[in-house]
Amino acid sequence: MVGESGGAVFRLRDADGDDLYLKFGTGAVAEAIADEAVRLRWLATRLPCPETRAFVAQRGAAWLLTTALPGKTGDAWLEHDPAMLPQIITAFAAFLRRLHALPVAECPFDSGRTLRLAAARRNVATGLVDADDFDDDHAGWSAAEMLAETERLAEFAPQRVVTHGDFSLGNLLLTEDCQVTGVIDLDRLGTADPYQDIAIFWQNMADFGGAAQAQFLADMGIERVDAQRLAFHRCLDELF
Repeated sequence: MVGESGGAVFRLRDADGDDLYLKFGTGAVAEAIADEAVRLRWLATRLPCPETRAFVAQRGAAWLLTTALPGKTGDAWLEHDPAMLPQIITAFAAFLRRLHALPVAECPFDSGRTLRLAAARRNVATGLVDADDFDDDHAGWSAAEMLAETERLAEFAPQRVVTHGDFSLGNLLLTEDCQVTGVIDLDRLGTADPYQDIAIFWQNMADFGGAAQAQFLADMGIERVDAQRLAFHRCLDELF
């Protein structure tokens, strides 16, 4: 199958009958796969994630072979049973708190505002931003307008934690009783403002209404939302 990034993802089975995933891509996708490979190795001793079986990069292409995690993604469970939403929110928030509590000094990857804004500017300049995919409240905006708004919102004092970078319903796997089995798609993992993750999952919850968003914030222990940081990271995410 083809992933959203444009790379190819294959489900395989080894001689022992264990399921594996093979990611392949070239160009920018190969770079993202390489980013994920080094981050998986770093995270593996700290939080549950796929085990790397092999990684190869050569001549602008990359292959990453990992174990398959048990369970289903949050969005897959909600498709199966929408009544699981409160438990899924609690599980996602609990995992995110664990991730954000990792020692920043031990993380060698920078995913902060400066680097992300630079990448966003490149995406706009090279026409990689799909304005038709913006959230409803940004419908009709151009990529240039989104970038201008993102830069306007960028003046704030960030905190620093270890972030996932794309913390959404499809990137955490759980059992049916909502026990987390692991996190996936880690090519953006690095130290950044915690709202990098909070904003993406909060916007995910918009599809389920204000009560779901409020539960997520409560489960995260956020009593007062920093509206500017939330808006900044929402706008920034639109540019990727």
